[in-house]
Amino acid sequence: IYNVKWCVEAFRESRITKAKWKSDNEPSIVALKEAVKMERSERIVLESPPVKESKSNGAIETTIQQVQGQFRVMKDGLESRISERIREESHIVPWMVLHAARTLNRFHVGSDGKTAYRRWKGKDFKRDIAEFGESVMYLKPGTVGKDKFCARWERGIWLGIRDETSEVIIGTESGVVKARDFKRLGSSEE
Repeated sequence: IYNVKWCVEAFRESRITKAKWKSDNEPSIVALKEAVKMERSERIVLESPPVKESKSNGAIETTIQQVQGQFRVMKDGLESRISERIREESHIVPWMVLHAARTLNRFHVGSDGKTAYRRWKGKDFKRDIAEFGESVMYLKPGTVGKDKFCARWERGIWLGIRDETSEVIIGTESGVVKARDFKRLGSSEE
């Protein structure tokens, strides 16, 4: 259900009125596409390649390989920094996959000389970022202009940025929060 809601929201925020959604024939992906199409008013054309013909899905297969490669680089970097292996069932893995895809959308330049982010938003991505899993300080939501006596910044783990709102996504001991701003710590403070 989360994936359906996420895709529905992505279509809504993109303001696309018609789209072609191409994927492989994996049953879970086909079910996701159909569920999203039922929830949206846009004209969404669902496409799938012939069975056992992944080569006809060339661009998608290439993108999948790029996301997998970016994910492995990020995972290796995080494991090196924390001196610990990340297990498949770790709660951080879905966030890392999402961040890997968003990183490619923001910075990978296509044959047209534009990033996917630029094609979508009409401008380049210009937000400060941290390394995935980096310990950062974040501005607690709802604290600006409030109690001047209490600290407004807390420590958390940087998980990415929402492209839709430019909010940073921070992992905390009590869950995941969205924040307006963050500060990187020096390497000795991590």
